[in-house]
Amino acid sequence: MIASFQKRLLKNQELRVKFPDQPDRFMESEIDLSVIVQEMHAIATVPSLYYLLIESNAVRNLLQLLTHDNTDVSIAVVDLLQV
Repeated sequence: MIASFQKRLLKNQELRVKFPDQPDRFMESEIDLSVIVQEMHAIATVPSLYYLLIESNAVRNLLQLLTHDNTDVSIAVVDLLQV
């Protein structure tokens, strides 16, 4: 799941850089990113897996998403961090 999150984050970043003035070109990647962040609640509810989030730099990436241009993504991260 963490690897999928990292992959979707990277894809979204690449598409946003490649098509900055064409949101329709990166919209699907933002939906995918928001969905995987929501799915990560499964990890957030198991404290014994927290080390995976830290070792994979997922926490750092999640914190970066707090300032994402798409507020739906930012809200999904805030919701995850509240768990």
